[in-house]
Amino acid sequence: MSCTNKLHCSCFSNQLQIRAHTLSWKFEKRKGKNDVPTEDQLKGYFDTGKFPQCPGGGTYEVAGVTKERDVYPSCSEHGCYVDEEDGKPDDEED
Repeated sequence: MSCTNKLHCSCFSNQLQIRAHTLSWKFEKRKGKNDVPTEDQLKGYFDTGKFPQCPGGGTYEVAGVTKERDVYPSCSEHGCYVDEEDGKPDDEED
């Protein structure tokens, strides 16, 4: 994960937690690959009991749980940690 500053790194850390808790939700609730939880459904999985907020003021988009690249959580302010890991800009096609 490539972080440019503390807010960016914290945001990506939140996204990783959202992804992990989305997977837990999927398996515990026996959901299909296209099911996407709401923030309210995930909040109980976080230690605080609240869905995380981006420290930079962005809005998180919760995504599905398939292996496809475009279904990972993302932030309106910082993008998606997966896009940063592969080194491709958000708008670049495979």
